[in-house]
Amino acid sequence: MGKLQRVKIVDRIDITDQLAVFRMNPENPLQFRPGQCATLAVEDGEKFIYRPYSIASAPDEEILEFFIELVEDGQLTPRLWQMRSGDSLWMRTRAMGVFKLDTARKKHYFFATVTGVAPFLSMLRHEQKHRQGNSFKLIHGASHSADFGVYLEQLHALAREGWLEYIPTVSRPTIDIEWKGEKGRVDDVIRKYCDQWGYDDVTFYLCGHPGMVRNGAAILLRTGLAKDRIRQEEYFQQAEE
Repeated sequence: MGKLQRVKIVDRIDITDQLAVFRMNPENPLQFRPGQCATLAVEDGEKFIYRPYSIASAPDEEILEFFIELVEDGQLTPRLWQMRSGDSLWMRTRAMGVFKLDTARKKHYFFATVTGVAPFLSMLRHEQKHRQGNSFKLIHGASHSADFGVYLEQLHALAREGWLEYIPTVSRPTIDIEWKGEKGRVDDVIRKYCDQWGYDDVTFYLCGHPGMVRNGAAILLRTGLAKDRIRQEEYFQQAEE
């Protein structure tokens, strides 16, 4: 198929009805840098439907991992939601995207909503395997704690190694009454934590819901930060329409 190759689903973890982790094995290894996307595709008659998804796995892992949200009126994810382990779809043979780690600095602050944590997972897993002296802060927001899924404990485990500080925050605590952690949307707590952590010699990254990305970037810019110290990746549900 030229620029396409087959990729098989080897594992699926349903987090909620609308969130799932898909682990896939491509025919040939995909070369990518942490933070980049893979473009998945499904056949639609004589054409293909393509959508890019951030890769959560590290580049030297054999299996590609994706944290994906169902878009109920979309074209690709409803088909993906019908698939199980052993099913296959298509993937472009080249990764894409410029949302990568700033190698000029060693301190990095990550801000993510739900599935927007995927590129940061790739960066953190790569750092864990190839320690390069970087330190990270991650604020990860969701409506409910269930939305964090398997990544809540995985990220807490990385934080216990000492080079990552992980702050999960829930925006609907009145519904999630068992939640004992931080409360509020990501953009509600950005200044609170950044003021504690400091702003010097740091690169800032925002990924996920467009509202959080834009509001968060505006909050950071109002502190006097230069634009080139802020990197952004928006996830649009409209892209599925």
